[in-house]
Amino acid sequence: MRKKFEKLVRELCALKGLDNPDAYIEGAPIDVNGVMCALIHNEKNSPDRFFMYVVFGYVPQGKEATVFRELLRHNHVGFEGRGPGFCISANTGKVGHVISIRLDEAKPSQLASSMVYYASKASSWREHFMLEKKPLHAKQRHFVDRVTLN
Repeated sequence: MRKKFEKLVRELCALKGLDNPDAYIEGAPIDVNGVMCALIHNEKNSPDRFFMYVVFGYVPQGKEATVFRELLRHNHVGFEGRGPGFCISANTGKVGHVISIRLDEAKPSQLASSMVYYASKASSWREHFMLEKKPLHAKQRHFVDRVTLN
């Protein structure tokens, strides 16, 4: 699977005119419209997946509790079973977003589009920090409300 990841990153670099694909294969940051992104693959932990990490930025001072509450809410509402999307870097204190991507489904052009999409979300977050009053809508899930045993 490592070879698939390397091939994908090389094709992405060729598509977007990025030099030194080996650095990006090892997780070097990619600037996407002023937003730092990185592609991370760890064959021992997740051989069939890689992760796109997008740096959203610092939480504004004085609004930490409110912003963290919104990040937790987004993690809960958007949870799809592959872990939370938003995280806080222990090294930098910045908010990041992690997207899990299956290697066998990834295409260079789609990956490039996804990077631009999430970079735009990060840029937007830097303006309002999820504090606008738009309601979140949970993806419909099928839960059993009540179980009746006969």
